[in-house]
Amino acid sequence: MKRYLLAIDGGGVRNAFSMRFMQMLFEHYPVQFDMIGGISAGALTGALIAYGKQNLFEPILATDLYSEFFDPDTITVPYIRCKYNGKRKREFIDKYLGNINMNTARIPFLTATYNWSLKKPQVFYSSEDCSLVDVLNAATAACTYFPPVTLNDCIHVDSGVVMNNPSLLVYASAYRKWPQDELYMLSLGCGRSPAQTSDFKFINYSTADWALHGILDLLESGPNQVYENLAETLCDNYLRIDIPLEIPLDAQNAQCELLCEAVTTYRNNEPALEILFKEIQKNDNGRL
Repeated sequence: MKRYLLAIDGGGVRNAFSMRFMQMLFEHYPVQFDMIGGISAGALTGALIAYGKQNLFEPILATDLYSEFFDPDTITVPYIRCKYNGKRKREFIDKYLGNINMNTARIPFLTATYNWSLKKPQVFYSSEDCSLVDVLNAATAACTYFPPVTLNDCIHVDSGVVMNNPSLLVYASAYRKWPQDELYMLSLGCGRSPAQTSDFKFINYSTADWALHGILDLLESGPNQVYENLAETLCDNYLRIDIPLEIPLDAQNAQCELLCEAVTTYRNNEPALEILFKEIQKNDNGRL
């Protein structure tokens, strides 16, 4: 049996890109994924699909994601505290996914945090009896941007510090669940950040300089490539879609550009998507 998997990277406001891309995908293919995984803000996009709320993509994208998510009126002192206090982020998650238990997913779903107390990544599965909002709030606590979140007596931060591409995690979970089935994976990025420096200025960077000039992007780039290469090697039917975007995780006034990039990227990848989902298109049932 064919199993369709979806993995969505994190990216702050850049996840407007992944939401719009998925919107277009559902308009063209009646696909119901068998498992979904997301990291950081990608977990929000994934959760909306897994819990049957993808119809909220349109109203969410009609808002200003930066002001909804990053509380610009409460920016704290740089280098002293996290850039944002996280209150509006929690309110955003609660607004669209509030009062939902993790174990009520329509599609198996997973996300991850970095458990700072135990010094290791922690995966949360939709089989667990806990608040979806609490888990997503912890999963989106990006270092330097938002404060850590306490969950189950442990301190959690965004797992993007060790893993921003959940493809391998989703593949491993699906393989354990369906070892005899054919696995087809769509791995969706939301714009990888190019290096912020074109010379060797970083040699003399201070701690503050590293925080200001994209240390998270640098930390993510190496592990992401490793996870992507492994997933591509293990999964015979693997499609990775991502583009370079010079848009910070908390960019203001970037939403229109992100939505346009999503449309262009979808159209550029239509032949590859047709190959990945050709059986669904042929049967026109998609297990809906």
